[in-house]
Amino acid sequence: MVKDFYSVMGFTKISEDEQGSTVWEFAVDESYKDKQNVITIRRSQLS
Repeated sequence: MVKDFYSVMGFTKISEDEQGSTVWEFAVDESYKDKQNVITIRRSQLS
């Protein structure tokens, strides 16, 4: 499962060295719009 994870998830292998280390890339479609996700923490007193 882990061995083929990147290829199964749509990444493209760019290179692999003699030790088996790999470099992958993932193409992001031009239609992607960055989203600002802000988490607000509200603390309340519990009785």
